[in-house]
Amino acid sequence: MDDRKIEALLTTVKTGSFSKAAEELSCTQSAVTQMMNTLEDELGVKILQRSHNGVRLTEQGEQLYPNILECYRSMLRLKHNATVLFKGKDKPLRIGAFSSISNSLLSSAILDYLNENPETSINLTIATGTLEKMLLDGELDLIICDVDIITASRWTELMLDQYYAVFPSNTAPENKEYVTIEELLKYPILIPTLNDVNPYLKKANHLIDIQCDDDITVLNFVAKGLGATAIPKLSLWSVPENVTVIPIKPKITRTIGYSLPNSPREEALKFAAYIEQRVAQGI
Repeated sequence: MDDRKIEALLTTVKTGSFSKAAEELSCTQSAVTQMMNTLEDELGVKILQRSHNGVRLTEQGEQLYPNILECYRSMLRLKHNATVLFKGKDKPLRIGAFSSISNSLLSSAILDYLNENPETSINLTIATGTLEKMLLDGELDLIICDVDIITASRWTELMLDQYYAVFPSNTAPENKEYVTIEELLKYPILIPTLNDVNPYLKKANHLIDIQCDDDITVLNFVAKGLGATAIPKLSLWSVPENVTVIPIKPKITRTIGYSLPNSPREEALKFAAYIEQRVAQGI
């Protein structure tokens, strides 16, 4: 017994006619009739009663109909689950990103993506220097990060993220449209982990080295008056009180993009294309 025969039976019962069933199934009437004859032979029971008024279930067919319907639904579930397993959609899409990217670019993008793709589930890992290793080790399907941590995986640029100087408000330069690195270095300087401006910042006379890859934590240190630093725009989505943000000139940027393994999953490619579209639209 196969699902095509059961589908033909259910369609025949619904339409009450071999010819109408054949039309819905896009086959010939003789094909439907043959499938019904074969199905009855397999079951050893006469299921359909034929007459000039059409086709309907026999008494035995009425008794078996709930079982036949459940069998058909089970076959459909089996096919669906097999397809899901084949495509790997039973596994969550595993994304890795910097905290600054996850809090700004990814937070709304993931929500919208899941609304559009409710069959997808996502696991998000927040990290920095370990992201590429996790990707190459098969622990992640896609990473979104700074190009500086990429050495071996496939890379696609998404955007440039500009750095800004951030100061405690009570000691910040007043009425300045921008500051230079030299002006910034006159302050005690906080040095975050993996910051593209660090080569400049390390020239300051007074340094506070912070082993922290969370820019929000660094911003809170600035708010407490520990010192000034430079933070990329994606990390400035939530600036604490008592912090003043001023552009740096000449402009300093970091390159943000995504990286995939050599044999990426279909869902990872789909999400990567979605992020590219979001960035292109300025969202």
